[in-house]
Amino acid sequence: MELPTDRELYAEITSLPASTLMISVSGEPVAVERLRAELEQSELTSISLVDETEHRQDYGVEAVIDADHGPLFTIQHFAGSRTIQSIRGHHDIAARHAIRSLAHIAEWETRRALQNHNSAVDPQSIPFHFVEQRGTESIRHASSSIRLTVGDESIFGKLVTQNPTGQSLYSLLVHFSDDYGMTILDNDEFPATQQERTLLLDGFPDLELFLDADGPRSSTERFMLIVSSEPIDQFVLSPPDQRDSETANVVLPPLPSGIIDPLHGRKIRTGQGKLAEIKWFTTTIEIELCRAGHRIGNQTLTLDDAPITVHPHPTFSADLQLRSATLSRSIGDGADFWLAMTDENMSLVTFSQSRGQNLSVMELSNFNDLELLRQEPLAFDFNMPLLDNESLVAFTYDGEHILLVGECRKAVDGRTRFTLDEIPKTNHDSRSVASTLRLYFFKTCFKLSSVGRLRAVNFKKNGGIKLEQHSLRERVAKSQRIVLLIPGLLGDGASMATALHPSNETSLTQNLRSSDTDSVFLVWDYEQLSTTLQTSAQELHDQLAIIGLGHDDEKELVIVGHGIGGLLARWLIEQGEGRHYVNQLIMLGVPNGGAPLGKLGMGVTAAKLLLTISVNLIPGVASIASYILSVLINLNRVTATIDQLDSDGEFLRHLNASTDPHVFYTIISGDVSDVERTNGRLADLLLKLGQGRLGNLLFDHAAHDLLVSVGSSRNIPSTRVPAPQYHDVNCHHFAYMDALIPNFTIDEQSQS
Repeated sequence: MELPTDRELYAEITSLPASTLMISVSGEPVAVERLRAELEQSELTSISLVDETEHRQDYGVEAVIDADHGPLFTIQHFAGSRTIQSIRGHHDIAARHAIRSLAHIAEWETRRALQNHNSAVDPQSIPFHFVEQRGTESIRHASSSIRLTVGDESIFGKLVTQNPTGQSLYSLLVHFSDDYGMTILDNDEFPATQQERTLLLDGFPDLELFLDADGPRSSTERFMLIVSSEPIDQFVLSPPDQRDSETANVVLPPLPSGIIDPLHGRKIRTGQGKLAEIKWFTTTIEIELCRAGHRIGNQTLTLDDAPITVHPHPTFSADLQLRSATLSRSIGDGADFWLAMTDENMSLVTFSQSRGQNLSVMELSNFNDLELLRQEPLAFDFNMPLLDNESLVAFTYDGEHILLVGECRKAVDGRTRFTLDEIPKTNHDSRSVASTLRLYFFKTCFKLSSVGRLRAVNFKKNGGIKLEQHSLRERVAKSQRIVLLIPGLLGDGASMATALHPSNETSLTQNLRSSDTDSVFLVWDYEQLSTTLQTSAQELHDQLAIIGLGHDDEKELVIVGHGIGGLLARWLIEQGEGRHYVNQLIMLGVPNGGAPLGKLGMGVTAAKLLLTISVNLIPGVASIASYILSVLINLNRVTATIDQLDSDGEFLRHLNASTDPHVFYTIISGDVSDVERTNGRLADLLLKLGQGRLGNLLFDHAAHDLLVSVGSSRNIPSTRVPAPQYHDVNCHHFAYMDALIPNFTIDEQSQS
């Protein structure tokens, strides 16, 4: 539409842009449909109702309809950690109030997310801190995410800021409470000065933080400072029904009461009850309040609301409390790592449900000397019987990495003993001088079922893949080259195939596709723990024969084996019939000379290293890695497959005594030492794990990829015909598929 040029036009912002709030819904069909009809009638575009199964990765809250006790709408936080509201009544009435509550929450979420991504100045240039007052001592919290332990007494402090820009500005301070209230505490000029300024809260400087005695165990109080070069109009922050010439100070009150009974939890008291170049931006401080819990010491501690007993310790002491695992909305915070680790085989343990909260996190704070734990570990007993194929494992998040903590061992009486001998440092603020340890316990269920399937890879145009089991013989018959992918201990065929998608342009992909030969890619997934590599190799041979690969097939078969997958391929070639139809074997980090994981004395240490590194670098492996660790710890033995990694074991002695199969081998060995200098995240993780100490223990200073030494990988005689190709690359054990591998030869002249 063309705008008139002879008139002055005026416009104003009447609402803030709102992102869609995803609400997961399940329950009685009639009630669900009534809720959907009420939402449609309200014409709210900021709320979307989805089926319960779709909500796992959505931000927002979860709405659950309980049909077992009549029409009841229960609105919970996303993780199910705290009930926001319970609404009972006739379907129409309850649904109407539920939508009203959701609309309120959507308004609150929109305002809390307010920020300017195109600010002309870095918000960090305007300091905004919480200064805690402990008696005569002032403690400045530098972080924007603060965790404080609250006892019977309140915590006092103040919010301070500073304007060193040289430009007079304006500021507005807003408090967002856990009961979905929003209060403007301060709206004033922000003069340019090098002196620190205490923000006035309703006209008073003091901030009091507390938890109601009958309230929740924890809460998060959020303070947003909006800084602007112009006076800040409170109108934009107000909800539609409160927009008038006299905008109220409390622009978004807590959820309405009446038949709706919100979980009140006001945790602050404040006193008595406006950039030419800068434009505007927001900066936020989140203060998490945690109720003080039990004290670990020299007496047995039994938790009344959880199946946990803490054994006495003669010298070590700490505060213990159970908390809910909640989603973090801080950018890059990562504290919700547990969500990504949860799948059908791995679930976060819930110790108890109290006050509507699923208590899943064990938190230790206010430690004394940590060296005492190294001398004598602290022991916990969990009355949580586990099946033979289940295990328990504990992780923490230190602000940068997911770290394995302690050991879990099954007891004869069906309980599980958790021992803690070290507390890693974290990057979170805390009231204690030492930090706070948050332990997330996962129960893993590993299904020991044989896979044993050959499948063809269908590379999709969108970058994905599909594994297909049909028409394998026909596909092989039409192709000259067949590339067979055999994964390692924690991998699978799908992940290897995905990395080799033509669109990825990795060096390994380019090598495998370097000729004009039409290729078909196959993957072989096999049972990796309880089945010996000899048995898996024979199963592979039988299935290759079914699809037309064997003696005199006139095909070119190239096998890519990662880790123990390479040992499986070697057995097929050197001890089986594979030498007659395999043209080339490409080995990625294959432990030809053994690996520390196969040594009984080193297995637990190596498995801890394996589990910690793998959960940080490759998703979806935690359950199998946890099971490996559990077997090593609980049974004091290694599994049938891992046992074959022992350099002194019968399997490798027999394999390495094989006669020359006259098959072309390409050996690619990873060295992690250079990776440390280029991958900061991995370098920091290895430093925390004591990479030097572990490297010395497991590999005796030799170059290695974290699981296999270069020497072990190269343990193939150079006198074989044709002579093996050796290539060293800078990568860890889980990164071969993406590593910069030098160009090597795909031997098309070898005779089957």
